[in-house]
Amino acid sequence: MTGVNKMKIVLNRDADQVESFAADELVKYVKKMTGKDISIHDKVNGESINLGTLPVSLKPEIEKLHKDGFIIKSIKDSVYIKGKTSRGTLYGVYEYLQLLGVRWYFPGEEHEYIPEVDDVILKDLDIAKNPDMNHRGVSIHSGNTALKEWIDFAAKTKLNSIDLHSEQRLGEMRKMLSSRGLDYGIRRHFFGEVYPPDEDEMKKSKVNLLEFAKNLPSEIKELFLWPADKPLTLEKGKSLSDVILEFMNEMVRKLRTIRPDNRMSFIAYWSTWHAPKYVKPDEGIFLEIAPMFRCFSHGITDPSCPINSKDIKPVIEDLVGIFNTDEAHVLGYWLDASLFGRSRYKDMTGRIPQIGNICKDDLQYYKSKGVKNISTFAVGVDEDYLSRFASPMLFHYPALLWDTDTDIKTQIVDFCENYYGSRDLADVFQLNEHTDTNDSSPEKWDESSKIYSQDKITSEEILKNSTDDLHIDRLKRLLRELDHMLEWIKGLNIQEEKNEH
Repeated sequence: MTGVNKMKIVLNRDADQVESFAADELVKYVKKMTGKDISIHDKVNGESINLGTLPVSLKPEIEKLHKDGFIIKSIKDSVYIKGKTSRGTLYGVYEYLQLLGVRWYFPGEEHEYIPEVDDVILKDLDIAKNPDMNHRGVSIHSGNTALKEWIDFAAKTKLNSIDLHSEQRLGEMRKMLSSRGLDYGIRRHFFGEVYPPDEDEMKKSKVNLLEFAKNLPSEIKELFLWPADKPLTLEKGKSLSDVILEFMNEMVRKLRTIRPDNRMSFIAYWSTWHAPKYVKPDEGIFLEIAPMFRCFSHGITDPSCPINSKDIKPVIEDLVGIFNTDEAHVLGYWLDASLFGRSRYKDMTGRIPQIGNICKDDLQYYKSKGVKNISTFAVGVDEDYLSRFASPMLFHYPALLWDTDTDIKTQIVDFCENYYGSRDLADVFQLNEHTDTNDSSPEKWDESSKIYSQDKITSEEILKNSTDDLHIDRLKRLLRELDHMLEWIKGLNIQEEKNEH
């Protein structure tokens, strides 16, 4: 341990914007923890935290890292934090702050946990970390009222990409993300609904694509532009997957006449949720797996689930046998409040279920298949959502993308202690919540109702003994969330009785 007053931060004069931001973040959080200022220098003697540099003897270790990887190393009285890239250095700073006890549970400063300490750790650190997944992202709407908070949260939890679900504000993203070095892009429905398109429609699609591509920022290299978001019409001939893959091959060839290094996704989703049999992907086409109609009460590989075992996993197995898995992406729905607020989830009004273990199983499965580019919709997770719900999935998901072996249960205990002031609340946060009505039975909902009722009793008891105003406010919100789920199950049971009659 070392006194904060003696500590300095060392940052090279030629440090880029991201490493400079990393130094500022370290200063900010050390002050929040200790109440004391620390200064930034380009060279000091004695105790220091050195950002973006390593002794010459350790430079070969940097070359072995993933582009987002980092090293945190104690040498004598100092600590060195260095990433393979400047973004990796920023992640290393956040990792260091986590070692000191800082936590970021949800987007927004009000959801962070900062311990009070007199000293900061400088001794006995020897850490080298790399992410399990390459692309680690979320896709949100450009009008999200918590967009700035999401950008801040993404970097702190080591996500590396934010995609917009519409092109509004796309031109602002470079500036908004620059200090954190995050990637960005766009994922949206762009093309028509009838396939194969006639000659005029094909020509129109190419013209629209080129006009759109001309205005895209140069750093966007992968285009996620999809057919219409409705059941697609097949006029004649091959399967829809074959026809649309053939169409996307045409599109990427046209795109590359003006942007030669760009690529486009073939999305396996809804009408194309089956592997093409006859058409092969052209160079520049990569797979995007979007299993929206899966069961969210079980992992993809769970043999007990008739939906995932029969309709989801076999299709994924077929797809990864056709496309290059190194380039393939997954677009998941683990954080999609818009999905959990419509259709069979309508009365849940967007509340993201607690499915940490399910997400963990899914990601381990994708990793085993060589698919290491993962994103999820987080549409609807905005200021209103964050004021109502506290699903641990928001911090489980980025942690699992970095390390698919993350101990979810330990995360929950840590969360309950820091966020609510009581480890005894951990049992309230189930690791595998059964909320998918495609996997329903009256017995299951009765069981869930009993669980939520017991969770209320536990939460009320902890609330009664709590004296911290912030914890009290959060516990009251949790009780409202549990009431919300009990009402949802009550509505399901009423509907079930109507169906029986």
